[in-house]
Amino acid sequence: MPDGQSQYRAATHVPLIQSPSLRIPQPVVMPPDIHPLPDTLEPYMVYTFSLETRTLPALAQLRTSLSTLKSTHEHTLLRWEQEKQRRKREALRKVAPGFEPGDGVLVPTRAEGPRAPALAVSGVGLAGGGVGTGMEDLVAGLERMGYGEGGK
Repeated sequence: MPDGQSQYRAATHVPLIQSPSLRIPQPVVMPPDIHPLPDTLEPYMVYTFSLETRTLPALAQLRTSLSTLKSTHEHTLLRWEQEKQRRKREALRKVAPGFEPGDGVLVPTRAEGPRAPALAVSGVGLAGGGVGTGMEDLVAGLERMGYGEGGK
């Protein structure tokens, strides 16, 4: 593109100013007594096998502490799982008292002992053993409890 038709033509006349906080770094001067690297690194790659004698005795101690830590973690995890199951069973017992997940379906049982007579909503009434209305059943129940004509 010719310079006259460039989209950056206006930017060519803007002067660039260098920030006073920036400066060119000074070249690094190496000290004269620095040890230069050799042509090959093979002299530095010597393995003396002296570390094994220091680390092998500590290995048994590390393994025992690791197994102790592992058993502690497993015990903690087991307690956590048991607590979670216990809370779940308690929540289920609040909904269905007596419920045990492994026992199957709950079967109702008759309660032993004296029971208060229940008022029938409809159908067989309490008054004469026949069919009655809800009001007749209520009056008969109140009379049995002592709230009769001259009652309490």
